[in-house]
Amino acid sequence: FLPAFHGLITFCAVRHDLVLRSGLTLVLRPRQKTAAVRFAAWTFSQAADALTHRFVNRQLTTFTHDMYHPYLQNTPVPGDAKQHINRWGFRGDDLEKEKPDDVFRIFVFGGSTVYCGTVPFEKTHCRLLEKRLGKAYPQYRIEVQNLGADWHCTEHDTIKVLFFAQDFSPDLLISFHAINDLVRSFTSDLFTETHYWSDYRHYYGAAAVLATQGRKLPLFSAGFAGYWYSDWRFDRLRVNGPEGDGVNGMRGYFVLKAYPVHVTQWKSLPAFRRNVGDFVAIARAKGMQVLLATQPSLYREDLTTEEQQLLAFPLTHHFRGERASLKSMIEGMQQFNDATRRLAIEDKVELVDLEQRMPKSTQYIYDDVHYTVAGNQLIADAFAEKIIESGVIDRVMEQRRKATDTLPAVKPLP
Repeated sequence: FLPAFHGLITFCAVRHDLVLRSGLTLVLRPRQKTAAVRFAAWTFSQAADALTHRFVNRQLTTFTHDMYHPYLQNTPVPGDAKQHINRWGFRGDDLEKEKPDDVFRIFVFGGSTVYCGTVPFEKTHCRLLEKRLGKAYPQYRIEVQNLGADWHCTEHDTIKVLFFAQDFSPDLLISFHAINDLVRSFTSDLFTETHYWSDYRHYYGAAAVLATQGRKLPLFSAGFAGYWYSDWRFDRLRVNGPEGDGVNGMRGYFVLKAYPVHVTQWKSLPAFRRNVGDFVAIARAKGMQVLLATQPSLYREDLTTEEQQLLAFPLTHHFRGERASLKSMIEGMQQFNDATRRLAIEDKVELVDLEQRMPKSTQYIYDDVHYTVAGNQLIADAFAEKIIESGVIDRVMEQRRKATDTLPAVKPLP
């Protein structure tokens, strides 16, 4: 690169006289050459940004006002038939706010590992859970609504319960998080612009493109000056997708080179404990049952080089040229999952330990934490077994029947 750059500078610094076949002399002065080079560089930059927007930003970030929410940053677009989003913005069949007496309603909260936007609706764990419970309880109508969304964390769950979900009178709330809260510990170059805050205000996430005019996800624009300038290398990420054929046609991309460091302090862990505890307390205060789960991941010490190329979270959340090492991610996920386990014990909440149940294999997890079709089936079965074993459906429906039977008769108006 340096010889080519030197040659370009030398070419632009001197005057050239080009004699045309017609005998005319075309004079190329340094100012004209510099202007031409600047125009060519600007054209290339615009083309690169357009490709970035087309292949990366539009698939991973909030890029339209239909998706933007002032408190949730991003939400599924209501009525999106391709993703099976109903009019309320939930990934599920349409429903009325007023819950019929014979309906047991389950709302599932989480990030992209709940939303499962890369998996066809009928193969998502929420849909599979609904079908499994429907067969187990034919006397009731079981509704499972997917309230997950890409990028969302425990803070978003509390907002959704308080200001929207409770209006639908759900009987059971299921929630599982770890990775999205974990990465909020980082003041990453791509998604933050200030130091860590316990209310996560520093983390723009999906709204980064809207929140900052110059914010771009790394693709072509990644090669400009910075602490990687002397390295001239990028890390390549592979995108397998849930069925091994990529995601929306994308099979891989490059991110800026960052060097692995060992992270010992997870700043967002106390906030995670607080948020999950508040979620449970609020749900119970509203008369809702709660089921928590740990979050599985592919992170393990003996990952092959090819498997490590599937891990996107450490590289996309680099900070000042550094990224969390694989060992750090293993330890971090362990600490966040342990926090969920402890809270379930202390607050006497039902727990499904998905992290222990799901093998750390690409048969079930196609990148850091997202599930294949087989992974979705495993999660649905695990939730169904716990729900059936706990007897929560029969217990809630019996309480509802007794409450209805004891209501005083309403006398007609004279």
